[in-house]
Amino acid sequence: MKIQRFTALVRSRGRTMLPKMHDLGLLEEESIYIPSSSISIEKKNGQERKVYAAYCATLYRRYGVWIQPFADIVLDKNDKPIYFHTSKYIPYLTNQGYKVEVVEGCYLVDYLSTVAEGSFVMISVKDEGSQKITPEIVEQLQQFGITQIDKSKLRHSFIWIAHKQEGAGYEVLYEACSAEELRWEGNIGEVPVIVASGGALATNQSSIQVNGVEWSLKQRGFNIVTCGPNLRLDSISFDTFATLHAEGSLFRASSPRPKVRLHTTIGHAGGRIDGINGSNCKEAFEHSYTHRGHRVFEADLEMTSDGELVLRDGWNAYLYRHLQQQQPEGIHEAEPLALEQFLDLKIKQQYTPMTVVDLFQFLITYPDVQVITHTQSTDSKRIEQQFTKLVELTTSFNCNFMHRIIPQVYNEEMYDSIEKVFPFPRYAFKLYQTKATDEEVIRFVKDKKIRFVTASQERYSKELGKRLKSLGSSVFIHTINDLDVVREYIREEADGFYTDALTSAEIEQEFLAYRVELDTRREMLCDFLVIRFRVSMDEAWNALASVSLRELAIAGERLFQASTLEEVYSVLK
Repeated sequence: MKIQRFTALVRSRGRTMLPKMHDLGLLEEESIYIPSSSISIEKKNGQERKVYAAYCATLYRRYGVWIQPFADIVLDKNDKPIYFHTSKYIPYLTNQGYKVEVVEGCYLVDYLSTVAEGSFVMISVKDEGSQKITPEIVEQLQQFGITQIDKSKLRHSFIWIAHKQEGAGYEVLYEACSAEELRWEGNIGEVPVIVASGGALATNQSSIQVNGVEWSLKQRGFNIVTCGPNLRLDSISFDTFATLHAEGSLFRASSPRPKVRLHTTIGHAGGRIDGINGSNCKEAFEHSYTHRGHRVFEADLEMTSDGELVLRDGWNAYLYRHLQQQQPEGIHEAEPLALEQFLDLKIKQQYTPMTVVDLFQFLITYPDVQVITHTQSTDSKRIEQQFTKLVELTTSFNCNFMHRIIPQVYNEEMYDSIEKVFPFPRYAFKLYQTKATDEEVIRFVKDKKIRFVTASQERYSKELGKRLKSLGSSVFIHTINDLDVVREYIREEADGFYTDALTSAEIEQEFLAYRVELDTRREMLCDFLVIRFRVSMDEAWNALASVSLRELAIAGERLFQASTLEEVYSVLK
């Protein structure tokens, strides 16, 4: 007798399963997707890690969704929604306060209801399959003749074998639930069948052999094999310890932490330490993280004479004086130091210079940190050399570091040079070395989907900022250490600031004050328009939604003097 096989859960050996392309298009941007199968990326060699990371980066650039293994997600710091297909993550997520819901999937009761008439259904529990069998579910399962398992049967073995009748009913051929291992042998028609179940209190195993072939998926919970009237076999599993939906369903976990608005503060070169800016030293990064609340840092990168990548803003003589270092004898202007020389030169005789390896250790210690690179040179060969070294070092640590590194480019040629090395998911475009016009900046940002643009106070304009934000980019001003200046550029609709000394809380407080004042003015003018011109609140709010605080202040008096709705819209335009 020939039996066809159909397995609902795809199993994979020796590789990481990636989501289908169209699946990612359904997820919201900046969410996390956990691949269905998760062989550790650490087990891959360096080239495989790089290829895998590049693929994940490409997916992010296309869909705005992060691909991450579960082990790399720091649950107590994450604020992003997490999508996944593997139910084993549910207990870990719920224990951390996440709310887990099913987006799409097969429900156990629905599955049993829709089994074809005349089919044989065999259920074998492995490990634990009772904790989602609540009194309400017990009542629903009883209509099928499942009567012996409920929440009180923690870690028990369970076997159920039945023949589907007309409608939703079943003829139960065998049912047993026990703390001991269970085993049933018999025939379905002429086909020999052996079903075994071992809960966690027994042998912790599941087996459903049909005609000598194993069909159980051997997952935690209900392992179900259905033999249809046409002798086609269907294998599926429901992790009834954690969910009543089939393995392979799409789940969404919402973080208990409020979603962090775009980080508004970037620590320049690690931040100020002991009165010194631009040190890139270990203590500056630590201090800015701990005491200033910085979570995004700009780090200066340079190559030593022996080809190592370190954090330093060049090799010019003035920098030795600025950092209170003694320039080694025989070292000429702009000549790189060797790694050993670099490490021996403390900053201000006490602070620790950093290599990129030290920076990666910082990323390990603080998993919510992101780094924007700053390189002095725009020479293509030198840029490729620096980023080749950066990627090489990253693959020896954790490929996901490349998703936390944001290369800062100064022109299109530099972008192309970095892309030859690795397709980083996000880039920052700093305008201080380019002579590009606003139109050229807009075109480049649009073509390359640049996420962040950085401008000096002189280069920034509100009109440029508006156009960039309409493309989905965020605009930052560098380098600002005065809250009065912060306040001024928030009113000009900048999104954030590079700073040496200001704290994230100080800058966020200024954004909050701006939003409160803006909302208050809008609400006041909305009420006026509703009362004076009898427009709906929605119409009034939509008319004012894109108007800035400064524009509202200028237009406010004229709006109160308007006598017709046409005059109002004329003022707003």
